[in-house]
Amino acid sequence: MDLKTLRESGLLELYVIGDLSSEEINTLEAFIKENPTLKSEIFDIEKALNLYAKAHAVNPSPLTKTKLFDQIRKNSSPSNQTNQNKQGSSLLWKILALAMAIGLAAAFFWASKSAKDLDIKNQEYQVLVDSCETIQSRQEALILQYESMLSPNTVIFPLTPTEKYPETNITLFADNDNQSNFLKLDNLPPLQTNQSY
Repeated sequence: MDLKTLRESGLLELYVIGDLSSEEINTLEAFIKENPTLKSEIFDIEKALNLYAKAHAVNPSPLTKTKLFDQIRKNSSPSNQTNQNKQGSSLLWKILALAMAIGLAAAFFWASKSAKDLDIKNQEYQVLVDSCETIQSRQEALILQYESMLSPNTVIFPLTPTEKYPETNITLFADNDNQSNFLKLDNLPPLQTNQSY
């Protein structure tokens, strides 16, 4: 048996609620020793079952207790009480085990879905954070560029456009302090579809 088959079989849940035969328990415990990661999964299953039991606990009405004890008194005699207790106890445990297994499966499904939803939200959040950081660094670079262009130490040179495009305005900003130059182009001619600046 491999890990995937074991996880999907429901044996871990039955192991936690104690509804396996001694042979199945021995086999499963040997498998757990070979795969120690299963210990944390068993712990998670126990935790989920406890949370489910607490969340869905139902208190019986006081009348139920009275009726139950009356029925027990009527049906029990000293000779068959031991056998009935064993059979009733065994059936009760099986019903409880089944209810716990169903609850565990539902809790495990809900926890898995919630974890996936959380991962998706975290990824979306990280994309937004990265996008904001990119925009912020671009803005900071532009602010530094504008500050450099407006610095009193920056020399501004208007350049003559080509004869073919006289409406274009070309300005060179030379910042000697930062040893950087910026070229500002206004009224550029329109581009053809196969051209780029």
